[in-house]
Amino acid sequence: MTPKLLVCFAHGKESGPWGTKITYLAEVARQRGFDVMSPDYSHTMDPRQRVADLLALAPQADTLVLAGSSMGGYVSAQACAALRPAALFLMAPALYFPGFDEEPQQVPALCEVCTAGTTTSCQSSAHCASPNATVRHYTCSPRITRSTTDCRNWARYSAPCSIAP
Repeated sequence: MTPKLLVCFAHGKESGPWGTKITYLAEVARQRGFDVMSPDYSHTMDPRQRVADLLALAPQADTLVLAGSSMGGYVSAQACAALRPAALFLMAPALYFPGFDEEPQQVPALCEVCTAGTTTSCQSSAHCASPNATVRHYTCSPRITRSTTDCRNWARYSAPCSIAP
């Protein structure tokens, strides 16, 4: 049976499927009624193979949210065209690196990217997987462009009412 709400996390190059960020954010998503999955990609360091693995897994839900950290951000972004998520949440994504600089296609309108920067600080672990982290918000359009926000917005990705079209 297809779940109503699902967040699919993709971990970074040298981390695992249930690292600190993913574990914390998965709990936030569960508290908001989402099922959670986090495939293990540690068998390969090839980001394109990881995308292929995610596409083969083919997660489906009435409301699918893709989330990724570092290389997992690349994986989640590149999977958008095929999986058609309702939202995309990326943490320090490995996008636009030489050799892996393809433009993600069909990125959903509800898209946010958190990355290290010199903007707003998060002061509370109740709101952010990395307390005191600084983040920037990116609007996902043909090329990712910058505007400022803070990481408390994660909750809107796992709140069913805010993902509706």
